[in-house]
Amino acid sequence: MKQIYIANVLEAYYKSYRKLNSKDRIYWTQYDALDGNRSLLYGGDEKIIVSTTPINRQHWEYTCGLAGWKNTLNLVPEEKTTSICSNILTDNSLNTQFIKAVKTNPGIEIIPYRHTEEFYALTEYLHAQDLKFQLPETLPQEHRFIETYFHSKRGFRHLWEMVKDPKLSIEIPEGFITADREEALEAAYYFRVTNRDFLFKYSRGVQGVGIIFNEADKLPADKETFIEKTGELLKDDIWSEGCIVVEEKIHADTAVMGGSPNVEMMITPEGEVKQSYACEQVLDRDGKTFMGVGINPDVYESEYIKTAFRAAKNFGRKLSEYGVRGVFDMDLVVSKDGRVYAVESNIRRTGGTHIHEYCMALFGINYMQKYYIKSYELKVGAKNGKNLEYNGAREILKGLLASRADKSGIYFVNPDFLEMDFLVLMLVSKDKKGLRRLESEVKKRFERGNYG
Repeated sequence: MKQIYIANVLEAYYKSYRKLNSKDRIYWTQYDALDGNRSLLYGGDEKIIVSTTPINRQHWEYTCGLAGWKNTLNLVPEEKTTSICSNILTDNSLNTQFIKAVKTNPGIEIIPYRHTEEFYALTEYLHAQDLKFQLPETLPQEHRFIETYFHSKRGFRHLWEMVKDPKLSIEIPEGFITADREEALEAAYYFRVTNRDFLFKYSRGVQGVGIIFNEADKLPADKETFIEKTGELLKDDIWSEGCIVVEEKIHADTAVMGGSPNVEMMITPEGEVKQSYACEQVLDRDGKTFMGVGINPDVYESEYIKTAFRAAKNFGRKLSEYGVRGVFDMDLVVSKDGRVYAVESNIRRTGGTHIHEYCMALFGINYMQKYYIKSYELKVGAKNGKNLEYNGAREILKGLLASRADKSGIYFVNPDFLEMDFLVLMLVSKDKKGLRRLESEVKKRFERGNYG
């Protein structure tokens, strides 16, 4: 075995979710527990995936078969909790299997989704047993602050000001890093007075959680009334933590790469910053909740993307100087007046990393110049009180699924999300028209509702 991937998505965010209202807390806890199962698509052969919930076995075999992977393993705890790294320490069966994997594969790479306190506790435990392993995407624990700080909305704006290049046609939206809820409301009123739409950002938000859009002309002009009404939006406990970013909302030109493209980078163990891929982000109707990615030659060849890659390289070089290693990305917005803005960065594996790495395994490193790819969540619902299951989804998509002989078609990304009535797919075609036909056919088949 070459790598162990730890799918600690929920572990990274459960503390923040505790501060949400009950409905949102339950939803996002379940979502993240299942979301980690996308980790099957990471890397190549000779790997172990440690996940909170088991990855569908039929999906596992089909996915590995398409890529030609022959030696892969899924480890799960007997009882799932919010912390998979803690489970590795406390679950006897999982602990035994994990230790055996590290011991029998000296030098194996251990790669988490996020570098949490629990993950560092796990690495200390492994070091104490004198086990030999590598952490190619991990800072030393004593420097963990660097990653958590620059991963935040506040840290992103700070680092941007440190490295920005005035010669590049890219900037960040005007905004303020406020100390608390009261100061955030004062900053918001500034945007109301200047009649500009704005948003509140929870500094450690993810998946659209902790982002509130506001239309200036729909809010009271009187300051006292404005503070009272707008303050009602910031009731959840997350807004009491301090440090809220308030910034101008950039109205996206959705005709240009969906209006919200993204570039992803990799900082190698040696500290070199390399570009990975660029994509359109597929967002939900709310304009903030991430649903998937679109990767294609049009995005790759865009001048906006070329500029963003240069800016991200500057950003990454500074992160590298601080000791950061592994994946980071930069989210962008292309405005209606043709300007590109950087709006945040995630210093971790992202919602597109698994798609990129699986496509490299399937199609080679230059796939983004040759294929049109779209991965997204499709809400399928239930029929007669019964969730759609994996085999049922395969039957509905019969004739469209990819094979080793013809790799164009439809791939399952994470069928375990069917538990929440989401079907996560990846569509692949050699041209734009073919991709549109696939997407149209998927929509048509699921509109029939012939499942349940």
